Amino acid sequence: PVLATTYDGRQETPLQYNWNVTLEREIMPEWVVRAAYVGSRSNYGRQDFQLNAARYTPGDDASGNPLSTTGNTDARRLFAPEIGNITWFTEDRRSSYHSMQLTLIKRFSQGFTFRGAYTWSHALGTYNQDVVPWFLPGNDSYQYGPLDIDHRQRFVMSWVWELPTMTSDNGFVKHVINGWQWTGIGQYQTGSPLTITSGRDRSLSDIGRDRAVLTGASLDAPAGADKRVFFNKDAFSRDYPLGTFGTTGAGILTGPQIYSFDMGIFKRFRITERVNLQFRSEFFNIFNQTNFANPTTNFSSSRFGKIRQTQSYAGEPRIIQFGLKLTF
Repeated sequence: PVLATTYDGRQETPLQYNWNVTLEREIMPEWVVRAAYVGSRSNYGRQDFQLNAARYTPGDDASGNPLSTTGNTDARRLFAPEIGNITWFTEDRRSSYHSMQLTLIKRFSQGFTFRGAYTWSHALGTYNQDVVPWFLPGNDSYQYGPLDIDHRQRFVMSWVWELPTMTSDNGFVKHVINGWQWTGIGQYQTGSPLTITSGRDRSLSDIGRDRAVLTGASLDAPAGADKRVFFNKDAFSRDYPLGTFGTTGAGILTGPQIYSFDMGIFKRFRITERVNLQFRSEFFNIFNQTNFANPTTNFSSSRFGKIRQTQSYAGEPRIIQFGLKLTF
């Protein structure tokens, strides 16, 4: 069959609103606290629907064979058999973001500066993948939920500390004890939403994004399971009536958290007034924290519920490097 793409006759310009309210106060010299509410909303995001999904027909024919199978998908489409998938682009997706942002800042003075920021936020919307055909009610409820960027809590801190200088006539003290600097960046972030899919076309619609169903068992990983098992796979099932799409919502679980600390210790040697040599020692993920990637959420996978790898951007083991930097 011919595959087709079409566009909604009403194309709206995507629109985003942003707003915030911030209170800031200096609590002591060079120390500032800040509290803010930050929000945003977007309308008219692009979305694609399947206009010509296969329709499920219950029952059997005269020979006892099911009327709906994966083998007769194209024959069950509204515009069968000449046309297969019709992808319809429209602009009616929406999202919202609300957050509380707390910040503590120590402005640089006396060789020390510090900044700490905590954010509690919630991002919801309909930018999750389409699940049910356009002609079935409830499409919005399947899509609406936490977005991929929805990390409920995030804390970041950083500092630079030029260690105090000791005055001494001893040349050894001047060149070895003085001139040290300690820096660091630390972060903690809760995981991203997880959506559980069945991995099978139980709806026989050929959309291929059916969800799983809850069995009532605990979502927690079984006692004694190794660290790769993130949740209890027995809490979900793909055994539900044909022609239906599953019942689990978008983002019902939250993936692994992220925690990391990077630090640096530097020593400056003054050669002349305009020439300096810096010894650098840098420690990435200094506590060797393992940050896991999200587990497999496809029920049909043999690795369902298990974590296969570490985070791509925060999953490296401890790395230590040294260097010399000449400035002139």
